[in-house]
Amino acid sequence: MVIAGVLDEYCSHSPALADAVGRWTSPSPRPGNGSSAKVDTAIRSAMRGLEKVGVGVDHERLLSGYLELARRHRGLGRWAARTSLQLTCGPVLTAAFSSTDGRVRSQWSDHATWSGRLMAFDPPLQLITKEGGLVRAAVVPRPGHKFVIGDFDHSQLRLAAGLSEDQALTDVFRDEQRDIYEEVGRWVGKPGDTRSLGKAVVLPTLFGAGDRRIAEKAHLGGHGIPRSRAKKLLERWKSEFPSLRSWQEAWQGVKAVESPLGRRIEPPRSAWNSVAAGVIQAVEADVLRLLLMASPALKAEFNAQVVLVVHDEVVWEVPDCAVGQFAPIVESLMRETLWLGCAPCPPSATVEVRTSWAAETAVQLPA
Repeated sequence: MVIAGVLDEYCSHSPALADAVGRWTSPSPRPGNGSSAKVDTAIRSAMRGLEKVGVGVDHERLLSGYLELARRHRGLGRWAARTSLQLTCGPVLTAAFSSTDGRVRSQWSDHATWSGRLMAFDPPLQLITKEGGLVRAAVVPRPGHKFVIGDFDHSQLRLAAGLSEDQALTDVFRDEQRDIYEEVGRWVGKPGDTRSLGKAVVLPTLFGAGDRRIAEKAHLGGHGIPRSRAKKLLERWKSEFPSLRSWQEAWQGVKAVESPLGRRIEPPRSAWNSVAAGVIQAVEADVLRLLLMASPALKAEFNAQVVLVVHDEVVWEVPDCAVGQFAPIVESLMRETLWLGCAPCPPSATVEVRTSWAAETAVQLPA
């Protein structure tokens, strides 16, 4: 398989990236071979870059965001309020106010989870979710720069469709007018935010949850559905997407997996009944690895620096003068890398230019 387009261009500038893509697209990869030295070295280098550069934080915004969250959580139970604030704000506050240059530097690891997802520690920046806009608004680029933020659209569902070769799920993503969360939410037949309800059902289902867990997740999302209704939703999901169901079941009990880039993965015993979910996350993690391995070429050409990687979201700090050229190129690069994992399901990525990490600060691309 030959990958055409922007990925080829950056492979020509990066032996490690070319080596990784070659491993991924090889028609007969050798199992148990492990990641190549070039790939491992490139990923270590990318994580060292994240640790060295860090990300800028506006102390005043951070403190006001923290106080506003504390006010909002006043009505919650003491445990919920304390836990949420400690996890999302406490470590970031501590790191920000102890920094001498206004930048927060986390420690990064790709061995914290068995699927190999990149995780930040001390502080754990990935715990600041998209819903935590008050805190994200305090994460800002340096003067004369903007954030270019790339987000893979429905990456895990698209990967699931491609890996399982489920035609019905693939067809959902081929029609841009369809929204899988909206459709599943309407199955319930309740008024209100059907998309939010659909998301509360679909994602746990993808990760092997049963009817009890689905009902719990829906309740936490503000949607009260009984366990009996959750059971019917689960049964309908399995009947609507039979190839996905069969693929998930085939992975149960598998004790060792190799990722597309050759990482040997051994699920813990507690995950043996949901190995398929870990496979999806492992492929997603390798998609992000490919993206990170293009970073040296992007930095050389645009002086663009990766400052954050959070699940399926990547944040670059880019000089104002280069943003207009950089954003469309990185969107193409994200589509190309996701295509390697989700084909034949079409890939999709959203790229925005922002003045902070918060979605509310998106700005129009310069002409």
